[in-house]
Amino acid sequence: MQAGLGDPEATNADVESVTAKALDLATAFDQDVGAASAAAGQLIRTGLAKDATEAFDIITAGMQSGVNKSGDFLETLNEYSPQFAKLGISGTQALGILQDGLKAGARDTDVIADAFKEFSIRSIDGSKLTAEGFKLAGLDAKTMAAEIAKGGDSALGATQQTLEGLLAIKDPQAQNTAGVALFGTQSEDTARGILYIPVEEAGPDFWGGDRHGMNLFANCLVAPDATTGTRPWHYQLVHPDVPDKHPPTPPVLLPIAERSCLATLLWLEATGRARPSGDAWRRA
Repeated sequence: MQAGLGDPEATNADVESVTAKALDLATAFDQDVGAASAAAGQLIRTGLAKDATEAFDIITAGMQSGVNKSGDFLETLNEYSPQFAKLGISGTQALGILQDGLKAGARDTDVIADAFKEFSIRSIDGSKLTAEGFKLAGLDAKTMAAEIAKGGDSALGATQQTLEGLLAIKDPQAQNTAGVALFGTQSEDTARGILYIPVEEAGPDFWGGDRHGMNLFANCLVAPDATTGTRPWHYQLVHPDVPDKHPPTPPVLLPIAERSCLATLLWLEATGRARPSGDAWRRA
């Protein structure tokens, strides 16, 4: 079946049963049947659901519990099911994570799932930043990376240990530092409705001799208004970027208190120190 919902050799009765489930779900929750089928198929392909019945049950439970309040639930399942699978998280557990995250105040399911995607990448990257995050949580980075790399129950156990370690940190600042190091942060300022988008150079990457002029918006941090699409601010790090040194992505927003005012510091690389990063910035 095209959406990956069943055995290619399934009988007509099996196909009709799966089709009915997809249509029923789409009708009950006013969803596109193709999008619902694609999400269910992704759950099956990644092992988050064993079959179409379980996949549609997970989606139905999510819809009934309000997980789709921002209209992104099906897209989140499509995009992030492979990331949950890397961490040994089942479809039911993934749904629980999304539900808990929304109850805790997350804007939508994409924000929550993206944090776990970041963790699936960072936890095994061997970086100093990741090691510092694990250390703050009372864990050894090499041990955790090895467990997560195994996948399955080992990865799930290491993920749970990490979350428990973060919750056990008493100092809010240290807890936030560890959380950002391991799960990342978003590149938007939701209070002001501003996106922060790093843009690399125009092609060709490594030879900029043929790119004359100021190359506006290349090697640039652009901050458009998410509501109106207007551009209240941008900063070009360097004009002729010959050695392919563009801004890292994504930028990190760090709120800091200074003289009783709340400023937003654009922190291009979460290094544990509030400083700009990258050769392009230093050469700007």
